[in-house]
Amino acid sequence: MRRITALYPNNKLFSECRIIGKVDPFIDNIVYNSKLATKNSVFIAVKGLNVDGHTFIEEAINKGSVAIIHSSPLKFYNSDVLYLQHPNPKRLGSLIASLLAEKRPQTIIGVTGTDGKTSTTDFLYQIVNKCGINCALLTTVEIDEGNGKKNNNFSQTTPEAVDIFNFLKNSKSNKIDAVVLEASSHGLSFDNSRLIDVPFSGAIYTNISSEHLDFHKTIENYVDSKLNLARQVVKGGFVVIPSDFTYTNELKSTLDNSVSLYKYSLDSDTDDSYLIANTLKEGFGFREISISIPSENQSFNTVLSYGQKVYAQNFIGSLLACRLQFKIPWEIIREKSSSIKKVRGRFEIIKEVGSPTIVVDFAHTSVAFEEIFSHTRKYFQNSRIRAVFSAAGQRDRSKRPSMGFIAASWCDYIYLSDEDPRSEDPNQIFSDIEKGISLANSGCVIFKIHDRREAIKRAIAESSDEDVLLLLSKGHEQSIHYDGYDLEWDEKKVVKEILNAWGKQNGR
Repeated sequence: MRRITALYPNNKLFSECRIIGKVDPFIDNIVYNSKLATKNSVFIAVKGLNVDGHTFIEEAINKGSVAIIHSSPLKFYNSDVLYLQHPNPKRLGSLIASLLAEKRPQTIIGVTGTDGKTSTTDFLYQIVNKCGINCALLTTVEIDEGNGKKNNNFSQTTPEAVDIFNFLKNSKSNKIDAVVLEASSHGLSFDNSRLIDVPFSGAIYTNISSEHLDFHKTIENYVDSKLNLARQVVKGGFVVIPSDFTYTNELKSTLDNSVSLYKYSLDSDTDDSYLIANTLKEGFGFREISISIPSENQSFNTVLSYGQKVYAQNFIGSLLACRLQFKIPWEIIREKSSSIKKVRGRFEIIKEVGSPTIVVDFAHTSVAFEEIFSHTRKYFQNSRIRAVFSAAGQRDRSKRPSMGFIAASWCDYIYLSDEDPRSEDPNQIFSDIEKGISLANSGCVIFKIHDRREAIKRAIAESSDEDVLLLLSKGHEQSIHYDGYDLEWDEKKVVKEILNAWGKQNGR
């Protein structure tokens, strides 16, 4: 617990504030939700799309908040409370959260991109721990503060700044040496300022394609938010990118002169890649690759339990980052990375006697759709491909037609079914996807079944054991968001329940 004025550094953020109140309270935590306010808390009033936090200031004070960070003038000020008015309350809240947390692990590596963030982050976390370095993890799927993996129950891929710094503080307390975290464009944006005060030792980029334009408005804004990760890499740090990274020039222009840029390539001829990988053998669920590091005169082969090229790219990106940050010998990295486990909800294959080959995957963008559908057709040329998917409500509508077009170009059957409609009309979501499906003109058969369990059940019932069924967009997620309520959901569990009932009906 510290007095709030003790946190005032020589920082222009505080000079930008209109400070009202003569009190100097002790504070020990920060909240964004007034219902979570406690004694000696700071409440941050944020104007959201649907809710204005300013309307909950009095509730926060009644629950014990002693300081308020807000953006708009108020009609009433409590003389026992300190008010800090700033144009971006979240930005100021992040700074205070970082100062309250104080200690954190010295090594923090961030991973960003449109697709592949979670798998890359998890791969690196696994390798580092296997090499004997205590490493924490924060991804869309799971969190580990040093006491074992558990579900990430935050509502965002990158949680609010106060949660980020509590995570880092807890990790340090648990004797964690390094942290690997997934950095979303929302978390990296200045408006949200969730990661803006985190000093990154290094950064890994996967690909960047169009996504989240409902929030960023333009692709330029989206890319710029992504580039904030590189801007926050500390002096002497590193950035890892694929050799075909679309925004290499823009990235280079953001880097401090002391930050080194390293490229890796897979199955492509490049002269400037630090790590070069080539596929030796591949299948639907595996890929054997050779890896060489010319400047270090090193080479070795390894096998990954994913067949898609994108996972191999994410894998070698994590290997390179491990070497750069921790200087672990390549022989040890090779040995430890040979037993990497699959990431939950990422290309998980389920196959039982008589059932179709079922894949549970989080793919929810056009790029991810192209990857998974083309890969599937490559190994099931004479089979029927079925897919169950939709798109999230109140999110980027621009991607829906292209997702429909790509799916229809590869699929024989599509089952449109609710993903996370939220308060948007699910039929409108289907309609947006169908615009792209019609453009494909492929003869693909479309079913519209809002109940996702029923859609999966029907898709399995109508499949032969030679068919492939791709269940997309939910992956690891534990709920389906509707208007006003959440439906508990576990895609793998649902599939196994349906298969068990299906097997009994068929005498198995």
